[in-house]
Amino acid sequence: MNTTASDRPAGYEPMDAPPELAEVADVIAAQRARLAGATDMGGRLVFGIWGVAWFLGYGAIWAAADASGPDLVPDPVAWSVFIGLLVAALVVTAVHVARRSAGVRGASARQGAMYGFSWLAACAAFIALEVALGRAEVSAEVASLVGATLPPLIVGLLYMAGGGGLLAAAVVADALARRAAWPAGGLRVAPHRGDR
Repeated sequence: MNTTASDRPAGYEPMDAPPELAEVADVIAAQRARLAGATDMGGRLVFGIWGVAWFLGYGAIWAAADASGPDLVPDPVAWSVFIGLLVAALVVTAVHVARRSAGVRGASARQGAMYGFSWLAACAAFIALEVALGRAEVSAEVASLVGATLPPLIVGLLYMAGGGGLLAAAVVADALARRAAWPAGGLRVAPHRGDR
């Protein structure tokens, strides 16, 4: 099919010669950098929002449980602040991750979904444990100890799994998949027809 000048987009300039390999490599590097920037989960935002939520939330609970004198904050207010901060951090994290991972497909999407569901399952298990402890009428000291130590333990373990274990597995799986698709001698660039 022959094209005429009127069929070409505005600003179209025909190429006199194919681009140099260095130019192509620069374009590829720029696109990789752009993709990395667009899909980076931004640890500062996520860790920062959760750090503030935990710090202020536990601060509110501490203010309600001050044993040295009258409570600075009533218990219902302190727990409402704590839960509200955690919900706000969850919403900010979910929106941030959803925006950053939009368009991601394949193994990365599956791993991200499994990681997200791991957080959901761990938090649900914690809530179920707290409800069970309440029904078992354990002492306030035990309930406080479990309630104060288990969430940071869950968060720490999931961060280690997501930052270390899952990431390492994804990198190795990706490298193996790429290697399996390559010919035994590796990839070779065929010479341009005009270079023969």
